[in-house]
Amino acid sequence: MGESRRYWVLSLLFTLLFLCGIGVVEKLEGSKIKTSEHLEFGIGHLMVGSMISFVIFAALLLPLSLILRTLLSKLLIYTGIGFLIGKWFFHFWYYDPFVKSYGLEEGTSIIVFMGVGTVYAYLEHYVSAYLKSSQTRESEDAHERKEE
Repeated sequence: MGESRRYWVLSLLFTLLFLCGIGVVEKLEGSKIKTSEHLEFGIGHLMVGSMISFVIFAALLLPLSLILRTLLSKLLIYTGIGFLIGKWFFHFWYYDPFVKSYGLEEGTSIIVFMGVGTVYAYLEHYVSAYLKSSQTRESEDAHERKEE
């Protein structure tokens, strides 16, 4: 039960962080676009972002969370993944004519998603440690009740 709870919590945290990253990039870069062809950030974007984050979590982060143990390794790997996601996201979200016409900066997306990766690395490390310690306390309490 403990491991599945851990992965559900991490999945929810990553989805929220990813959606926050989309919102920040959209606020910083998307607000420069002054045409009706570009839709404002809304429910549709949240749904697409949630689906994308689920795929990223299942395909990349879940297997890595089984392998990576130290905080330093998590910081390096997840920040690097944030770099790649930021680069991909910018080109996925904004069309080339918008990028050229409105002077959109790819670097903004990269920095935001590197930040998302860094925050996720800390959260994953501490959530995993917290859930493991609470699971240990629960098993110790159960063992003590059994002895009584």
